[in-house]
Amino acid sequence: MGTDSYIGIDFGTAYTSIVSVTRDGGSEKISVLGEDGETPFAALLAITADNKVFFGSRVKKGREALSETAKFVSPLADVIGTSKSIVINGKECPPRQMAAEYLRCLKRVVMKKYSVNISEAVIAFPASFSHEARLDILAAAKKAEINVKGFIPEHYAAYLSARRELEGKTSVMIADWGGRTLDIHIIMNDGGRIRERAAFSEKVGGRDIDLRLAERLHAMLGELVEDKSKVVPFEKMSAADRDKLMNLAETAKIRISAEGGEVPVNVADYGGYGTRTVTLTEEAFAEIVKPIVREHVMTAINSVMARVKLKAADVGAVLAAGGSSGLRAFAGVLKSIFGEEKVVFPEKPQIVSSRGAAISETENGGFCVTEDVGVLMSDDNIFPLLKKDSKAEGLKSAAFSFAAVDDSSEAKIVIADGRGRVRGSAAVPVGGFLNERLEISAEIDETLTTCVRIHNSLETDNTKDPVLVLDGSGLHYEFDKS
Repeated sequence: MGTDSYIGIDFGTAYTSIVSVTRDGGSEKISVLGEDGETPFAALLAITADNKVFFGSRVKKGREALSETAKFVSPLADVIGTSKSIVINGKECPPRQMAAEYLRCLKRVVMKKYSVNISEAVIAFPASFSHEARLDILAAAKKAEINVKGFIPEHYAAYLSARRELEGKTSVMIADWGGRTLDIHIIMNDGGRIRERAAFSEKVGGRDIDLRLAERLHAMLGELVEDKSKVVPFEKMSAADRDKLMNLAETAKIRISAEGGEVPVNVADYGGYGTRTVTLTEEAFAEIVKPIVREHVMTAINSVMARVKLKAADVGAVLAAGGSSGLRAFAGVLKSIFGEEKVVFPEKPQIVSSRGAAISETENGGFCVTEDVGVLMSDDNIFPLLKKDSKAEGLKSAAFSFAAVDDSSEAKIVIADGRGRVRGSAAVPVGGFLNERLEISAEIDETLTTCVRIHNSLETDNTKDPVLVLDGSGLHYEFDKS
């Protein structure tokens, strides 16, 4: 990989998209390194009873059937950051090992199909991922021999990807609708300081639409069966037949979203229903999608704007991202609320964050601390550990010593920002000795998480030190003005 080529990986909740960006002078070449052409990798992993590992579309297409026979079938997002483990060949396999297997599989496919060795990359992650989940991704990447050049939240990566289209807009909404989640973020651009003002996330996405569409197709097929005794609810069909119809439903969803009109759905050897063809109309599809959009998308948009007291007129632009953002009902809601001229629809919305992750390496900027972060003292002043506007990369404070002000058996440590907003707290046991000190330090780790370590000076084992993982990122992205 040359010095002018960069890899971005968007490790999403439903799919993993990989993009290579090559810049040569003023030109830019974007290569989508998908599992099947430009289709992102399904973020699914299955481990069978005989310890064979499957991932991506192979698991997605046979998910229901695999669930009945495999010892493990799951989206990676449901595993990383947890204590879930399975046993393979008598050895425990923790979540980060599962994620490493998945990344190794991705590397092999990309190398075989595109002759690209993913040796290093910037990784975009959903803002909802916990600190433990991010650490699992970092450890998994290292096990898969991928040097992580940096982490970036998906919504910031999306902003960077569409920076030219969003130029001059003070307030921007990122509306990211993927396969499993809906994420709405309000981003403010204050003279090159890009910061999040509000966010809303809900577990609803393309797979929910696929399921409802599969149920509708199943009902339509049942109407064609003469012997009604063979008609059963969708959930009573075999796992293989449910997989078959779910996959056909997704294909029909994509086609009718792109083409409109009518789409024939050919279903072969569908249990007792036989081989049948039904026609999905644009009107029937809209009946399925519109209630989901009204119930979830409009609610999310209204909720996030209410938190920061914004009106639609105050939003300068809306960036649509994620694989489900191509649905006409979704686009229609955005246009109806904000006006067609404000909504930015990228040509390839499913790669917006992976492209942004890749080009973040080329941008003359980075993450900075938004407000001072420090210890809330007994007089309500803040003793700063991390200074406002400090660059986040590799940032670590010195260890500052504090003493208890009374003879209680524990000291309550409260960490707040420069505006007095509490970011975290911990009750730490103390002995009340005169020479006892609490040494407190803070750092921004590789996953862009702010952590505060508290060490008792009388303790010799610092591996037991309490570590506070602070609420919220407390960071913003800033373009270098020099």
